[in-house]
Amino acid sequence: MTAYRSYGYETILNPRSCCPYTGKETVTLLSNGIKLFIDENGSYRFVMYISGRSVSALQIMKQKELVRVANVITVKKHRQKGYAKIVWAEAKKMFPHIEHSHHLSPEGKIFSEKCN
Repeated sequence: MTAYRSYGYETILNPRSCCPYTGKETVTLLSNGIKLFIDENGSYRFVMYISGRSVSALQIMKQKELVRVANVITVKKHRQKGYAKIVWAEAKKMFPHIEHSHHLSPEGKIFSEKCN
């Protein structure tokens, strides 16, 4: 049995059946080993997989015309390898105008500065 991450914002790395904060999701395989999970509430999770394991994820929330980064995470041992930027680039293909929240963690602030 596979143990999935199931705490805090790291849940966005989980497969659709194991992510408690999203509704029923559809899944599409994109390029670069990225899967897109979309739910009926406007959540778009871009999750990058390497060797079958999720390593980086970006969650976008879309409400009417507002598209905003809700969460972004890269597994600690996979950081500083450019994976979050690859996931970001994939999200930008679908949503050219993505906003960042004004309430960012220190890591979120660094990410927003690198990806604009």
